[in-house]
Amino acid sequence: VALAPAAAASPAGAQEFRPVELAYAAQRLPGGGTAHDGEDVRVRGVVSVDSRAFYGELLKFYLQDGDAGLCVFSRKLRAELRPGDVVEASGRLQSFAGIAQLSAEALTVVGHAQAPLPRAVPAEELLSPRLSGLLVETEAEVVGSYRATGDALDATLAAGRGLLILHLTRQQRGAFSAETWRRGTLLRVRGIASQYDRTPP
Repeated sequence: VALAPAAAASPAGAQEFRPVELAYAAQRLPGGGTAHDGEDVRVRGVVSVDSRAFYGELLKFYLQDGDAGLCVFSRKLRAELRPGDVVEASGRLQSFAGIAQLSAEALTVVGHAQAPLPRAVPAEELLSPRLSGLLVETEAEVVGSYRATGDALDATLAAGRGLLILHLTRQQRGAFSAETWRRGTLLRVRGIASQYDRTPP
């Protein structure tokens, strides 16, 4: 299955996308963001989370390959991707709120593999960017009040001597009641390790 926007370039003027490994595409600068901002690349990896998990009105999903994970994002493309789908994605690397992401111009589902299993990690390890883009699972206690807006919900969790923010999109937050975020509640969380900031965690 190949997906591309309706206004895709003709072969004569086709954009060149250099094939790179996910680890290269996801490489970060010490201050946050991608080390290869603005590069047009083609990557291949295994989908770790259902593409409908985050948003309904745009496409956002994550690819994994070994120890590397990368966010793929598009307002143009539409696709229903499942964990285990092997996807080749072409687009431009860019920094968004401290992370590397691929702004996709085209996607191709080239096969299917075993879906990535979540890595069980202590909450404090998620304060490091080392696991950024990977599917993880942790247990942590709610220690602060949550903040809910029309678009998202953020809850503060204990992470050793630090604090971890659990972020849910508008689409995700509706599955949980306010009692879930009561101070002292122990949560087991499965999701993507990431950040939403211009500086490393």
